[in-house]
Amino acid sequence: MTMTKTNPIAVHEAVDWDIFSRYTMGDRDLQRDVVQIFRTHSREYLSDLKYAADAKSWHFAAHKLKGTARSLGAVNLDRLATEAEAMDLVIHNRKHEDLTEDRVDLRVMLRDLEAELQRVNMRFAELF
Repeated sequence: MTMTKTNPIAVHEAVDWDIFSRYTMGDRDLQRDVVQIFRTHSREYLSDLKYAADAKSWHFAAHKLKGTARSLGAVNLDRLATEAEAMDLVIHNRKHEDLTEDRVDLRVMLRDLEAELQRVNMRFAELF
């Protein structure tokens, strides 16, 4: 899909190239370096989410993933990470209650984040 100023990014597009280009000032070497760093750190953040021991850990990992995704134009990943970040309140508020339903929601969120992260990385791999 070709992006234009009048056509906002489609839900199915993994990366908004205008944002990515602005972030990297169009420098291909910098883009390559940033993508490599993104691949490494985004996997770490996802792992941090999977093994978060508490709401604070979950929030921090989701926040890092959100910021990274946002700066690189990974719009859908940014949206999912923003939703995940807000889920820390669910974890915190249900600390002493039955978390069965919430655990299902967290697993679904992790699955969705992982799938979108894979889409973003595949899209970057097409160019770098």
